[in-house]
Amino acid sequence: GIIDTATITLTCPQCGLNEADRIRDKGNGWSGSHWEMPSFAKFEVSISGSRSTEPEVSGTCPRCRVPAQVNTRYGT
Repeated sequence: GIIDTATITLTCPQCGLNEADRIRDKGNGWSGSHWEMPSFAKFEVSISGSRSTEPEVSGTCPRCRVPAQVNTRYGT
């Protein structure tokens, strides 16, 4: 089943470019957590973590070359 969901949004603080991806944490009390890995096309992204932990995302705006602001919203 689905344990949790997270919507990860990247936003450039200079030009306003933004992109979001919704990922799910699948599993149950017996098998544990299995997070999906997010996918972004507009930003240069670095993702760390394993499937058993929530991924940590950082990104860079390809236009402005500045770090993106990362916002994570949980739930549906």
